[in-house]
Amino acid sequence: MNWEPKNVKQLCAGTTKPAEPGACFLSVLDGRVNWGKGITWDWQNIINLCAGSNNAKNTVGCFEQAVGKGLDWRDAILFCQRADK
Repeated sequence: MNWEPKNVKQLCAGTTKPAEPGACFLSVLDGRVNWGKGITWDWQNIINLCAGSNNAKNTVGCFEQAVGKGLDWRDAILFCQRADK
């Protein structure tokens, strides 16, 4: 995968655990997370969800629970971004 530096910076900014945003990104990209209309994600949405994550498992779990409770995927991303800080 060839990454633009600005995308790496966005994904990793603010974390205290540098491996976690990448782990979050890969777990979503791997097709294990349904965003409400399938498991194929736009890569930018994955970056938005995983940006600055300190705990990949918690970030992904937060998103899955929020969508499972009926929250729109966009709102779930925003909610889970704040929940991990």
